[in-house]
Amino acid sequence: MNEKELLNLKKKIDAAESSEQQLKGRKKELLAQLQEDFNCSTNKEAKIKKKELETELDKVKSKLETKLDEIKAKYNGSTD
Repeated sequence: MNEKELLNLKKKIDAAESSEQQLKGRKKELLAQLQEDFNCSTNKEAKIKKKELETELDKVKSKLETKLDEIKAKYNGSTD
């Protein structure tokens, strides 16, 4: 390798190190937000919480659909 190639390689390494530091900082911010919003301190906890919320959402959706069907049946029954 000549000097020019080594300098280019050094620039690439410096850029990669800088990018790594930015990503680490972003990860730290996101984990702090996860802790604040959902009381999760790890990605694993967040996945578990996500699954719990999805299950809860499905239950609410099901109840809502049932109530909507009841309202439709009542409304349609009173107009006949």
